[in-house]
Amino acid sequence: MKPLFVFPILLTLYLCQSNTTVCNQMLMESFDILGQHTPVTDRNYICPGVYANCCSLSSQLEIYKRWIVNGEKHKIKKFYQEFPIVFDRIFSAFQQIEILAEHVIDATTGVQGSNCNRIATVIKMGSASLLREHVVAAAKEATTYLFKAREGMYCSICDADNHVFYNNTNFTMTLSNKFCATFVENVMPFYSFKYDHFIKLARLYAQFVTTCSLRGVYSPNSFLRNDVKFFKHKRFFSDLRVCRKGISKPGAINACGPFCQKFNPVKYDESLEGELDKLASYVHYLERRIRRLKHQEKKEAEAEKEAGHPYVRRILSESEHEPVHKPDLDEEVDELIAFNRQFQGALLRPIPYHFKADLTVKYNVQFDEPIIKTGFEKLYDLVDYKARFADVGIDYNSYGQMAVIERDTAMKVFEILNPEKTLGISLDDYLKTKKE
Repeated sequence: MKPLFVFPILLTLYLCQSNTTVCNQMLMESFDILGQHTPVTDRNYICPGVYANCCSLSSQLEIYKRWIVNGEKHKIKKFYQEFPIVFDRIFSAFQQIEILAEHVIDATTGVQGSNCNRIATVIKMGSASLLREHVVAAAKEATTYLFKAREGMYCSICDADNHVFYNNTNFTMTLSNKFCATFVENVMPFYSFKYDHFIKLARLYAQFVTTCSLRGVYSPNSFLRNDVKFFKHKRFFSDLRVCRKGISKPGAINACGPFCQKFNPVKYDESLEGELDKLASYVHYLERRIRRLKHQEKKEAEAEKEAGHPYVRRILSESEHEPVHKPDLDEEVDELIAFNRQFQGALLRPIPYHFKADLTVKYNVQFDEPIIKTGFEKLYDLVDYKARFADVGIDYNSYGQMAVIERDTAMKVFEILNPEKTLGISLDDYLKTKKE
């Protein structure tokens, strides 16, 4: 027989063990989701991988209402889908400009010191439109990942095992190293291109259609508008570069931590999700300039035909008529070598541009406001939280992959709550009765 004093010890250990998993009710109610102090016995149908479940059946329907009925999913997903679309349009415009560059090269052959010939030659040598498929695919991969990670926020709130990772004392979220690793894998290719190579390409192509006619006449007094110029986000690009250099070395998670910290589960980031309006303005500008150049050439050709004076290619140097500002095409090619290796491109010369001020126009998004509904009392205001990383922490991507927040799941939950449908209430009627 065991000594009697053993039983109180065993009882104490059992009680302590049974109370280790608790729900953070304040965290849940910060997002206006009904919570409680201990996990419920209800199965979590919208997050089937959550077992220490803090979301009752009623709370699961509330999440469905927010994410689907109130349109959070639609707004966030539609926003992300715009990035691959706008880059596809940009590369389509690049392709048209490359065709125009061929005409300019032909028109300025033998013209000494022609700026338009020099710019057109660089455009033709690079043929950036060949990157279209690679860049659009990278944009889709990055934005799809970010969307699923944001969808995983709700499943994270439902999981009692995760609540300990939200610290309301030092305002931090502990994310898992696994999340940072998948984040880097999925989003770095797109943002490496967007904030490194695209900035140079965008300026080169826009400068060409702004300052040159299809006959190679250079207009030194035409300037590219500031609202369609792109600039490096210095802090973001620095974190990205450190991560890129250290990704295959020991301590990679430390190198990539600052880059991964750009993700906040409840708000957009100016570098990850910014500049959509500028990208749209930029492609609209290119398309308009392309149409204008073609129309101008058509009018000049028709006028010459009527006058009986066919166009004769110039053979004089531009310098004989006006001062020529030659673009600097002789800088180090390190960045372009990396560009070629990564995207199988063929740019042989860089087109560098240096600006001291960041004149970036922000997309119409409040970057300090939550993109999912919060409660009246935001005791846990995750907008102001900073991420830290550890071996064990929140993996929003894994939660997003498991999430089944859709109508069929909601119907299943509703039928469990209303097995007899006593009042003949439909799911839609039920959701209307719930508070906003």
